[in-house]
Amino acid sequence: KNINQAIDDLIELKKEIESKIDSIPDLKLREILKCRYLDSKTWEEIAYTNHYTWQWVHRLHERALDMIEI
Repeated sequence: KNINQAIDDLIELKKEIESKIDSIPDLKLREILKCRYLDSKTWEEIAYTNHYTWQWVHRLHERALDMIEI
């Protein structure tokens, strides 16, 4: 019973995260957040996949987080 409740809680948390990410109007910022928080990719993987430097990925990530309302 406890395990099922924990799984349900995690599913709800994932839905909430997806909703927050989807609220960002900029597609590339959404992509970075999805890669990081839903796909668990490293900063280097995100940079390589999107043809950015990892420094630029960090800047874009910061911009994206600033757009999320808590």
